[in-house]
Amino acid sequence: MFSGYTDWAPISRSAYHYLNSALLSTGGLQLAPTSLAVKISDQFIWKPPYSVEDIRSCLKSSPYLSESLFSQAGLWHSHHGFFTELPGHKRWARRLDVLEVGVIEPADEPRILTVNMMHKFVARHGIATAVNRESLAEDFDALHAVHTAIFKDILSGDMHVRVGFQPV
Repeated sequence: MFSGYTDWAPISRSAYHYLNSALLSTGGLQLAPTSLAVKISDQFIWKPPYSVEDIRSCLKSSPYLSESLFSQAGLWHSHHGFFTELPGHKRWARRLDVLEVGVIEPADEPRILTVNMMHKFVARHGIATAVNRESLAEDFDALHAVHTAIFKDILSGDMHVRVGFQPV
């Protein structure tokens, strides 16, 4: 079932390379975004034979997941989001976190547990603050840290070991 997990470090290096290129293409203009987001998709794939219990055992009860997920027998999908206020943050007023979890079955028969998360910083009253490459990198790293915390909170202890997190 499990073939490996890609860490943030190699992905972020590529992302920052492209981000730096984009910043350089502005010709020295300052960027002042009113929001900044990252979407991270994780998939866990089972080939037959598999059971609903196998798939369900990847997740654990969490404030981020609906309890009804654990009683579904077939394919299912859950999508919700929540805001976190960020008082005192120098650039951002709040963060929107959207969590989409589901089990899908493509035409070629494997079952796929998908965990998609989007994390978005939103500026205060739509007022943008100038950013540079370093501050954007800090913000993306902060969004990834939120992703990791939520991901750890929804995955079972066995999955922590499989993806390389310390067991909880």
